[in-house]
Amino acid sequence: VWCCVVVIGPFNPLKLGKTEEELADLKVKEIKNGRLAMFSMLGFYIQAAATGEGPLQNLIDHRADAANENIFKYVFTSQEPVL
Repeated sequence: VWCCVVVIGPFNPLKLGKTEEELADLKVKEIKNGRLAMFSMLGFYIQAAATGEGPLQNLIDHRADAANENIFKYVFTSQEPVL
């Protein structure tokens, strides 16, 4: 059995945007937040490709020896191309 749902107005079940302007502003902020998250994931992928380890292991290594475990170790001392 098919049911029909009649939608009146924009989908906003939590009533976050009180006005249309506020709702449009929240939509733009959500899109920008998603783009920033995608860009940060790109950084995780590049870091894993350059170091051969995951981001948590790199953080642990950096916290243990910050002077030697940083980006300069992989950029200037690598025998093979980083990327």
